[in-house]
Amino acid sequence: GNLDDLVDDVLLETLVEVEAGNGKENNETPNYDIDTKYDDLPDDFKDLIAPSTAGHISVIQGPEMVLTTEEIIFLNRNKIIHEGHLRSTCPVSLFQARVAQYLGKISKDGLMFFLAAGRKAQNYYHYMTMASQPFFNELTTRTQTLLMRQNTQLCFSLNIANYFFGHNAKTAIEQEEMTGMVTGLGDYIRANAPEAVNMPLAAYDEYFAGPWATDREQEAKHRELTKSIGECIRDLNFSAYLLLYGVTLYNINQEAMNEMEIQQKDVEIIKKAQNYLDILYKRYTKHLIGWKRASETRLNQRYLLEQMNDCVLIFSMKSLQLNDLTNSETLDPSSVKLS
Repeated sequence: GNLDDLVDDVLLETLVEVEAGNGKENNETPNYDIDTKYDDLPDDFKDLIAPSTAGHISVIQGPEMVLTTEEIIFLNRNKIIHEGHLRSTCPVSLFQARVAQYLGKISKDGLMFFLAAGRKAQNYYHYMTMASQPFFNELTTRTQTLLMRQNTQLCFSLNIANYFFGHNAKTAIEQEEMTGMVTGLGDYIRANAPEAVNMPLAAYDEYFAGPWATDREQEAKHRELTKSIGECIRDLNFSAYLLLYGVTLYNINQEAMNEMEIQQKDVEIIKKAQNYLDILYKRYTKHLIGWKRASETRLNQRYLLEQMNDCVLIFSMKSLQLNDLTNSETLDPSSVKLS
């Protein structure tokens, strides 16, 4: 069955009392049609839901931000979907190559060859993540493809910032667990190569080893920007990262939509998605770390997008386009859909 059926079974008993008094459906809540595995909701699920007041859910209680039932459902669905994508798109050959390099069985260059060959899997991961964003399935295929091509490199910049700098990990397994980017590497190591359980994390400086850009100054700036974005995500959590990913995918203004001749119905859907994700990101970060910290400029989605855009300018305009992960030309999730 589809995801709605699966998740609804998990949520029904927990939500039935809360929903009983609410009495109305929220037509703005996104829906999904993606098969995936699912886990139980977090232990503190009921603590996250605002108490019912006069038949309606109270959104704000005291000085703390309390999320609505619909928002909690969305955040958990988003997480469940993404966990399925990560495990289904990362090939075992990449696990084998990383472990083999750690154990001295292949060279660093050999590992980089495997990683470059894995770009197809990376494109598929980004395609699946984009395709599962709220309201995306309501867009025409043409507009979906235009959005992907417009913002893939922004999404990639956010993704690598989280992976390389969104944690305080020492090992590869800790890196995945702390960033939420759990591909199955830990399970593979524990089952097939327990001697690699303390394998070091994947570091930015290994994957973006210079020279990869036209000059060292641009490389240093790219690293500094990526680190800054990652450290912001580290202060939040995986659900906030996923909301930022959605905000990033839908980062397009009216002028650009006019130039691309995006039909009016799609323009309205994009604006609805932008509004939904913007508001939820602001509300969720306030719920997560409090009003004061969430109001810091560095956590503002527009500020983060500006940093991502600076990363993209370096990555796309200054890259030497080598046959590795620093090559921006092979990064194209829309190719998955069109092939």
